[in-house]
Amino acid sequence: MRAALPIFLALTLHSFAAPSHWAYTAPKRPALPKTDSDWPRNPIDYFILAKQKENQLAPSPTASPGQLLRRVHLDLTGLPPTPDSVAQFLKNPSDAAYEKIVDDLLHSKRYG
Repeated sequence: MRAALPIFLALTLHSFAAPSHWAYTAPKRPALPKTDSDWPRNPIDYFILAKQKENQLAPSPTASPGQLLRRVHLDLTGLPPTPDSVAQFLKNPSDAAYEKIVDDLLHSKRYG
């Protein structure tokens, strides 16, 4: 019984301090950093760009559609794209076509 008393006291004292712990505070969406660049494509890009500027860095140039296709194939399957899939994607290198390729690769047996 004596051994249980210090544990009970520790748990009781901890429960009083718990509401100030970060896990009990509601998350707040931070304001997007201001920028005069058109580089950001989604909200997270604003934070990346702000940190790059803070460190006197600049974003890399946009990759060509062929490079993007090669990167996503190598990243998800470990294999380069077939010449046919490259030719087909280069005919219509839209964001929707890229998303379809990513979805197809994620559902491929080669993924993972």
